Amino acid sequence: MINLASSSFDGSIKLWNLQSDEPIAEIEGHAPFRVSKVKFHPFGRFLTTACYDHSWRLWDLETREEILRQEGHSKAVHDITFQCDGSLSATAYG
Repeated sequence: MINLASSSFDGSIKLWNLQSDEPIAEIEGHAPFRVSKVKFHPFGRFLTTACYDHSWRLWDLETREEILRQEGHSKAVHDITFQCDGSLSATAYG
């Protein structure tokens, strides 16, 4: 069970189970750009990442695959949030 996600300056995202001292998985896709935010979708199955590469992505935590990539922000994406029911997301960049 994944109950924590961490991000890094090197673009890596680590997935953790707090009962272990080691990450249970790692997601790559933003490297070498810094990941500025990770956030769980309200349903718990998905994770979003915001990045300095001017994109944000949606990941399926069961398969560890990227299922959506949104590019085109004019600057680094610093934050992402969801509507409570998970139907909409909003990003902030600057």
